[in-house]
Formats: sequence, C-alpha cells, structure tokens
Amino acid sequence: MNPNKDKTPSIQVEVLYSRQGHNYSRFRNSVFELDQINLPVILKKPIYRGLSIIGGGYLGHVIVAQEDNGYKKFKQEGYHNFDSGLILGLEYKFKFGLFIESKYMYGLSDVSKVEFPNSNIEWVYKNRVFQTGIGYTF
Repeated sequence: MNPNKDKTPSIQVEVLYSRQGHNYSRFRNSVFELDQINLPVILKKPIYRGLSIIGGGYLGHVIVAQEDNGYKKFKQEGYHNFDSGLILGLEYKFKFGLFIESKYMYGLSDVSKVEFPNSNIEWVYKNRVFQTGIGYTF
C-alpha cells in the first residue's frame, strides 16, 4: 500500500445548473432569480484522513434573469451572459465512497449592465454563493 496515495491532489471538472439570486422584503416582497450554468474547475488536496481542501475557479453563463415583485413576474434585461469567480471549500470522503462537500463561490465579474449615471453610488452585481453537496464515488 502506498502511504502517499491518500495525499495525491486531484482535479475535478463539473457542470452545474445553479439557481442564484436574492429575496428583498424591506417595503415590498421582491424575488430576483438569476439562473446560470457554471463550469467549476477544482483542485482537491487531501489534508487529513478523508478531509480535503478545495480550491479553484469557475466560469458561468447566465441563462435566465427575472424578477417577481409581488405584482408581476418579468424578465430582466441588462445582464451580462458571462460570470467568473473563485472557489474555496472542504470535502470529507468516507471509506465506502460517500462524500460531503461545502464550498463558497466568490464572483469576480459584474453580471449586470445596469448603470445609474446620476448616482454617487457604484452599483456592482457580483455573485456570492455558498453550496453544500453530497455524493457517491463508484
């Protein structure tokens, strides 16, 4: 048995459908949906007995941007189709193949084309997503 086998880093490429967005209910109920297809490229480095640290980046493509403001549901125009960012997280793999992972995706791209030229506030829309997952390795 190779003692270094459990310490070998691995690269994982995924294709994910991710439903992102936010709820806003200060004065009115508003739900904004931003659906994306993401392509994360992840490096996994085992650190201790089934526990691995996850790091990498992702590219995303916005496929749906819509808002439901309580009165009507409408598609949002003015969103870039491209998103990119960094990933950091942890994974625990059990000996029988089951694994649990948790990762944070930190967006670097401004996904909105919306501008307010008369405002002193800079409006930047970047994705911040926390994901958890469970899986099985065959």
